[in-house]
Amino acid sequence: MSSPLSQEIAKLASEARSRRIHERQIISELTMIVGYAYLAESQSHYWNALRKHLQVFSDLACEQYPVLCEYSLKILHTVGERNLKERGLN
Repeated sequence: MSSPLSQEIAKLASEARSRRIHERQIISELTMIVGYAYLAESQSHYWNALRKHLQVFSDLACEQYPVLCEYSLKILHTVGERNLKERGLN
């Protein structure tokens, strides 16, 4: 994973680790995001799953962690735009 999207997700994971986030649901969603991002880069049918887990992560992060919220919303926007371009809708 070396795309700009992958780099942003790596920053998100690094930020969560540096803030010592240990909440099970947030860590679980972050793990799913990393996995689906890897898959989505080569198989486009995983974009919806990636977007779903990013949305859940954003909802959780925005309740308590403003920096993680900001990162995740930026990534969510990027994923949405990329998916539209691939479908020819943008």
